[in-house]
Amino acid sequence: INEVIDLHKARPDLIGWGYSHAIIHWIKAKITPKSLPKNLHVLASVDNEEQMKLAKKHNWRYARIVDEWGTLNKGEAKCRYQLDSTVCTSCKLCFTNDKRIKGIVFRRH
Repeated sequence: INEVIDLHKARPDLIGWGYSHAIIHWIKAKITPKSLPKNLHVLASVDNEEQMKLAKKHNWRYARIVDEWGTLNKGEAKCRYQLDSTVCTSCKLCFTNDKRIKGIVFRRH
């Protein structure tokens, strides 16, 4: 990941987005959301409540999957494409630096 971080620092014209199922390794390597360049956006992909709490504790934004739309946690937003077909390039919710958005919720499909 350090090569990706370095590339985005060297090339501010590039916009990068990704997610990791192993955010614990990023935490252990002392990579934080604040250490990422502004043009690189990474979400922690969480599979359970424990992983979500770990991501939040270390200020990582996260993505989670639900079987049915239900009540969201504070700071979560539903994927706009799944709600109203707004395309990612128009929505950019996953790319936002909006501190109010802590998690993106996707419906399993």
